[in-house]
Amino acid sequence: MSLVEKQDYKINETHGSGSDDGSIVEFMEKGVPGELNEDLTIVESGDLVLQKKIHLINDAIDEIGFTWFNLQLFCIAGFGYSVDSQMEMIQSSVKKYVDLQMKGGGYPIATEIFYAGLIVGSILFGFGADMIGRKLAFNSSLLLTAIFGFFTGGTSSYAMYCIFMFLSTVAAGGNIATDVAVFMEFLPSKYQYLNTAMAAWWGVGQTIASLISWAFIPN
Repeated sequence: MSLVEKQDYKINETHGSGSDDGSIVEFMEKGVPGELNEDLTIVESGDLVLQKKIHLINDAIDEIGFTWFNLQLFCIAGFGYSVDSQMEMIQSSVKKYVDLQMKGGGYPIATEIFYAGLIVGSILFGFGADMIGRKLAFNSSLLLTAIFGFFTGGTSSYAMYCIFMFLSTVAAGGNIATDVAVFMEFLPSKYQYLNTAMAAWWGVGQTIASLISWAFIPN
């Protein structure tokens, strides 16, 4: 019998396999020696076995520690973060020229559409990542951002510009929602402060976009 099965058997034998509220409260008050008693998983799901398995995974990640894999993941997720930042900076840089060239359809609404796309994308990919997986959501969001971003740059009408920009920012917003989640899931607990360092990649993306704009857009 494996370690997980032994612990599952111990929980079921002591507290039963059901999700009785009384046993849950009793378990949280008394606790089990050598284990955390403040995990909210048991409160949210009422599943003692799931709570034990989550502890096993978290303890294994903490025991492995911060490795070269975590550093690579930090750079990969950070690259996605910088791409999302570039999309925002590009829109801010070209907005004036797009409005002058395409007349903005009477009232320029590209900025509003841009942020609406970020909201929609973060919701769709945020929930969708739980169904299709973080890796697929992360890769597909970056790919779609690039594809629709190129289409946006090649449009000749303001309506098509707004449509393709909305689609590109839906994908970019979805990538923002998955960047931090991908990095956090493999990060040991004592290194979770590195999650805030992901914000540095946002500045990297804006710097790259600003340099490109400075080179190609006239004063």
